[in-house]
Amino acid sequence: MTPLFTVALEHGYFPVGGVQPFEVVPLADTARLMARYQLRLQRQQGAFCLLAGRADAGFIHYLGQQARQGELNFWLCCDPALFVAITQLPGDWLGTLRLATQPGSLQLTPVPGERLPGPGDAVALLSLSLEHLLAVGPAPIYQARFEVRSLGWDYYLVNRSEVLLQAPAVVGGDGQCFDGPNAVRLPGGEQALHFSSGARRFTVQQVPTETFDLVDRISPGHGQAEVEHCYLKGLPTPGQQQLCAGTQLERCAMHVYL
Repeated sequence: MTPLFTVALEHGYFPVGGVQPFEVVPLADTARLMARYQLRLQRQQGAFCLLAGRADAGFIHYLGQQARQGELNFWLCCDPALFVAITQLPGDWLGTLRLATQPGSLQLTPVPGERLPGPGDAVALLSLSLEHLLAVGPAPIYQARFEVRSLGWDYYLVNRSEVLLQAPAVVGGDGQCFDGPNAVRLPGGEQALHFSSGARRFTVQQVPTETFDLVDRISPGHGQAEVEHCYLKGLPTPGQQQLCAGTQLERCAMHVYL
């Protein structure tokens, strides 16, 4: 069988080339058309394609005449809570993203819209015009990119050890340093030191590429160079459980213990 088209699904939360979480489900009219003309969906890593026994212009033109409004329509389904948490959308968003082909373009730009009736786990509707398919040439590869969410980070350090910290800091591998610390009291009553990324935001990632360490900067004495001791290497980063638990999704609080 020959591909009529391919759609590459990209989301910055997942590693490049990683498996995306989407299930592709044809709408009823499209499913009937696929059954009638023996079209078959095939999943690939981070993409899917529609296969047919023939993919010449005459067949695509005929298929467009048979399809409702000349389009093939597919739901993109995945865990809605996870999708909203990792995508740059309002935390309480309940709508449906629309992705539709445009004349002469291979880009599929997600456009937020009202909730459409469909499967409970449908997060987006992909509409592909067969007329547009003809115009871009044989076996095109469409690109659908979803914008990854960015967050401010806050670390709350609870020192339950006997270690006396002199000048604790949260630092990254490139030397960037979090604001603080400021002494705060947590809801449970424990004292903590609060470190904040301030106005800086970080994209959420399934496999983090940016991590931070808890260090203490010790001054041995007059005329001696400052010594930096690392107490916690690789502080936690926002995980799926933390992301899905939020509704505002502007900042993520992480508690660390010494």
